[in-house]
Amino acid sequence: MSIWRLQGEDLRSNFAILDQVPDGICALSDNFDVVFWNKTLSFSSNIKAEQAEGHNFFALFPRINKHSYQERFRQVLANGSPTIFSPRIHEFLIPCVSGSGTRQVQECVVTGWKNERDGRRYAILTIRDLSESIERIEQLKKLNKLKDDFLAVCSHDLRSPLAIVLGYTELLLE
Repeated sequence: MSIWRLQGEDLRSNFAILDQVPDGICALSDNFDVVFWNKTLSFSSNIKAEQAEGHNFFALFPRINKHSYQERFRQVLANGSPTIFSPRIHEFLIPCVSGSGTRQVQECVVTGWKNERDGRRYAILTIRDLSESIERIEQLKKLNKLKDDFLAVCSHDLRSPLAIVLGYTELLLE
């Protein structure tokens, strides 16, 4: 067993509770090596923790191996301020499949964490699947349009007979 693996097991224990979280979570060291990969992320990405941990994050996902991404991660590591990769701008960071079998629509929040024992900083990626929420929003938009159309028809159908009644009422009053 390698020295890194021994250190990795110790590092992994720092993050073990995150295996219980329903969001995909991974932790990166200050040189972007994956030090933790939770069970949810293993399931949705089809990448086992053993395949990711110990490898450079940007080497695992060359599609995002760009200066702009690395710079945002560096800022998180330097000052701890979180950064958000929104699905409106970024398609996805880690290709994952949702429960329905389609590609996830992801929001990824990267936060910094400093290990007080050794002073090292880590970037914690929380990947939330927004696919179901977006699907619900689309369904609600369709239902809202159906409601508007229904009310427009009802309103028109009520106005026509009322106009006749109002006309006769005015005639009777005269």
